[in-house]
Amino acid sequence: MCTQIKANGDVPQQRSPSREVMVFKIGGGNYNDYQNLLTYAKGQQPPRSIWYGCTELLNPEAFLHPSEHKPLVGMTTG
Repeated sequence: MCTQIKANGDVPQQRSPSREVMVFKIGGGNYNDYQNLLTYAKGQQPPRSIWYGCTELLNPEAFLHPSEHKPLVGMTTG
C-alpha cells in the first residue's frame, strides 16, 4: 500500500492502524532486537504482529567481536 500526499502537502489519515509490521535490518541482527520489537508490539492497542529479518544473524559473542566470527544462518522467527 502506498500513501499518496495531496498537492497541499497533507497526508491522508489511515482509517485503521497497521496490524502487521515488517522490520528488516541491514547488517547484524540479534535476539535482543527481536524481543524488544515483540515487547513493543504487545503493548500496542490492538497488538501488532511483527516480522523481523536481517542480513546477518549474530550470536552474542559475534555481536561483541564482529571481525572474529561468521554469522549464523538459517534462523527463522515467528
